[in-house]
Amino acid sequence: MVYTLDIDYMKCTGCQSCSVACSLKREKISNPLLGRIQVARWEIEGLHVPIVCRQCEDAPCAQVCPVNALVRDSDSQVIEIDSNRCIGCRMCVIACPFGAMIVNPHSLKVMKCDHCQGDPLCIHVCQNQAIKYVPLTKSLYAKRMAGSRKILDSIAGTA
Repeated sequence: MVYTLDIDYMKCTGCQSCSVACSLKREKISNPLLGRIQVARWEIEGLHVPIVCRQCEDAPCAQVCPVNALVRDSDSQVIEIDSNRCIGCRMCVIACPFGAMIVNPHSLKVMKCDHCQGDPLCIHVCQNQAIKYVPLTKSLYAKRMAGSRKILDSIAGTA
């Protein structure tokens, strides 16, 4: 079964526990800027939006990678980065419509959420349960696609 991160933006308080935990697990340092999940803040609206890879079906990031460093795992359907192949060109960063690709300032290679190989730490540290790891059902997929279409339409409208 394929799983996905389901984020309830209305429950997010912007505490960045998810980003800090991710950076500790993956980079061995407490730095929310190194987490593979980032929290965008809309202060005037009072919203905090965790930004994480949506594992797009037609993944623009993987399509533009000149060295095929982004590959979808056949079992989990998660797009993973082969850091040995990544040349740090950042084409995937530019191509990602959600801003989910991050550049590690130390290695200069890209990073993104890979669901922690099936046990995402962010879901365990989120006190408000704004992040859940759930099976990707057709209804959730439809919800995600409708939401991402709204985001893409708003981006296109501002260009």
